[in-house]
Amino acid sequence: ACREKHVAAEGFMVYSVLCEGVIECSNTLEDEEDTELLPQALVYKPCRQRIYGLLLFNGHEGSRVDLPAIREWFVYAGNALKEPDMVHPVPISLQYNQPVLDLLWFGNGPEVSSLRLKSFLSMFDCQELSELYGAVEDSLLAALCLVTYIALQEDCDAYLSQAVCLRLKSQKELQHIKLPFLCSRAVQLGSLYVRGLAHLLGANCASGDPLPGAALMPWSSFDGRLFHSKYLLAHSGSDNTVLLDRDPFCLSQFLCLREKLTETCRKRGRVLQSRPKAPQQAPGPPNRDRHTGRSHRSRGRYQLAPRWSQPPAPGT
Repeated sequence: ACREKHVAAEGFMVYSVLCEGVIECSNTLEDEEDTELLPQALVYKPCRQRIYGLLLFNGHEGSRVDLPAIREWFVYAGNALKEPDMVHPVPISLQYNQPVLDLLWFGNGPEVSSLRLKSFLSMFDCQELSELYGAVEDSLLAALCLVTYIALQEDCDAYLSQAVCLRLKSQKELQHIKLPFLCSRAVQLGSLYVRGLAHLLGANCASGDPLPGAALMPWSSFDGRLFHSKYLLAHSGSDNTVLLDRDPFCLSQFLCLREKLTETCRKRGRVLQSRPKAPQQAPGPPNRDRHTGRSHRSRGRYQLAPRWSQPPAPGT
């Protein structure tokens, strides 16, 4: 079954973890000079540990089994890749024993469907979001799950607003979005989100596919140009009405998702605060070094990020 998922391009992580005990991932769009944002490899490490736990504990309590570590070959600044990172599986947090893969992958009935969803959400520490299943589109539920896991303060507004507004935009409208300037932080955050979608797919596959794969595809919840425009608006002090294109339905849905995100973060002891930074304008002509006479462009048109602490450890 695992091999069939892999051949059908549905088993990201799962086949490599179960059959080889190793996983690899290339680098993403990250600015090595910006030390304020963690590399995606470290941001999603707690999530991967829970995916490994679901696959390898397989119905056993964590204390009863001694599992080998997974060998991770992940590219990020400072990792020379001379040897793999040894990452240990972590059991997911449910009220009962770890679910059995036979039941998750082949079981039937409403109880099994509920268990699949809870197992999936627990890998992102978002079990409370199960209340929204069926009440919002699957792609929005997946987006909210990922944004809650990332929880980058005011950038949650940019993430959520673009996910809500995306469904009303035609391909032509998306292509014609004009950006006053580029922000390196927005590019990096967009890349971080897309890499997170791959982890959503891995978690979904491991837990028996509680959500349809189409809902987890990038085009269902993310567009880079639209996100960049929402990021610039969010950091320029625009109110929610402007952020949601003055659409009453989008605004209502955004506020509903934002409230659920805030509630979930509060339960985890993570208080969201609004700390927008005024986006910097594009630079003028190249600066000329008075000592060497050579010209160079300033990085002033690109913003660096406010400090972001390590993501919460699994189970916290």
